[in-house]
Amino acid sequence: MEEPLEALMLALLLLAAVLVSSVIDQLVPKISSPLIQILLGLGIALLASSQIKIELDDKLFLVLFIAPLLYDEAKNIDKASLWRNRKPVLSLAIGLVLATALVVGFAVHWLVPSISLFAAFALGAALGPTDAVAVASLSKETSISSRSKSILEGESLINDASGIVAFQFAIAAAVTGTFSLVDATADFLFSFFGGILMGIALGYLGNFLVRKVRSWGLENTTFHVLFEVFTPFIVYLVANALHTSGILAVVAAGLVNVISPRVIGPSISRMNIVSTSVWRVLSFALNGVVFVLLGTQLPLAFQGTWESTAVSNDKLIAYVLGLAFIVIFARFVWVMAMEWVHSRAERADRPFGLENVRTAAVMTLGGPKGAITLAVAFTISYAVPQRDLMIFMACGVIVVTLLLATFVVPLLAPKKPPTDE
Repeated sequence: MEEPLEALMLALLLLAAVLVSSVIDQLVPKISSPLIQILLGLGIALLASSQIKIELDDKLFLVLFIAPLLYDEAKNIDKASLWRNRKPVLSLAIGLVLATALVVGFAVHWLVPSISLFAAFALGAALGPTDAVAVASLSKETSISSRSKSILEGESLINDASGIVAFQFAIAAAVTGTFSLVDATADFLFSFFGGILMGIALGYLGNFLVRKVRSWGLENTTFHVLFEVFTPFIVYLVANALHTSGILAVVAAGLVNVISPRVIGPSISRMNIVSTSVWRVLSFALNGVVFVLLGTQLPLAFQGTWESTAVSNDKLIAYVLGLAFIVIFARFVWVMAMEWVHSRAERADRPFGLENVRTAAVMTLGGPKGAITLAVAFTISYAVPQRDLMIFMACGVIVVTLLLATFVVPLLAPKKPPTDE
């Protein structure tokens, strides 16, 4: 996109597609909104007079799309429930992400030796995070237990950060070709815990500034809402400038966000309503744009790899389905082990039965890949060999897991009973 006017037209077209998806989502509630948005993006790409090729700087993509989305998720998550289920959440969000990176990495490198081991680890790290929007979409038609829903929501928040941090280290090793376990571990720990500490510090600083302004008697809704919208961008950029994880800093800042005062009055209620509405629209628009972008890039990502004579089309399909199976199977085994430990801790005398297996299956398929995986995959450096093939496989796994979450999970989980609004 060289012409600024063309870039503006494309941006408006993407937003229009997101707007249309919100209408279709209400008319066809059984299909998740991410799938609708991908199909709309695919339609735009097929109807366009020329190929839509979008090249965004990886840092810009993370700060523009991922930072505000993670901040909003962290801000609104049920913190009491998150703390109550902290062990399974951390197990999935950190342990499973690292395990997925390793398992996928070795499998992909074995299947396609031309993809270096560290590049394969990067692909595995990109496929670790689950999609929060898709998780939320599941609850429209299916009745998932509050514990399972809380774990899936908490996992989708924290595993975004752990997946991105792991990806950044793996891709750096793939590009430079050098890797030192001691240096990488030290850098990882500094980036990980430094990002958390920076996020907590900046989060409390933001709370202090807002309360200071409020103490002067300035109950300006516009100021408070705009301050909240600016917060994730500022936190990310400051943490990133200090060489800590901007993503983890944003999550930590969102978790400590307590801008709303405890004393409720008319002006505070109005501010909360406006803030909630603004963030709902903003998060839906950003998530929607990312999925529509995925749809527009699918033909480009698939065409070059599909038409290439280096790998046959049958092999490409086998790679995608095999990789999806590996990711899902690894997750299922991990969740089964986690559920077994939970059932032993609650009732040692109760047998581990079919209900536990069904819960594990719902939690496995209820964690599809989505916006974060896509965003991270497109930031793979052009210097990495087989970049197009890696993006092809990542996009394929996203589509497969979204289809399974949309159509198979409702068959496993009981349907929601009809309620009167």
